[in-house]
Amino acid sequence: MHRKKIAAALAVATATSLIIAPQAQASTFAAQQINWQKCTDQPGFERLQCGQFTAPMDWNHPGNGKTITIAVSRTVPLNGQAK
Repeated sequence: MHRKKIAAALAVATATSLIIAPQAQASTFAAQQINWQKCTDQPGFERLQCGQFTAPMDWNHPGNGKTITIAVSRTVPLNGQAK
């Protein structure tokens, strides 16, 4: 009986670690800030900003080391800088 309780406790602990670990690793990716900067110095593109962020190749296994860098851009409003 005692062995069954220990086995059940280990099973719960293992399952919990498998659920929590990927979420913790995924939150590292989600917490990134994009460093926005001018994309080009060409006239007519003053409002265009570019940046990039890193994402896991497989969100089900974010800690496997396989990532991709994604380039993004945005247009800043005429009345000022984007937040």
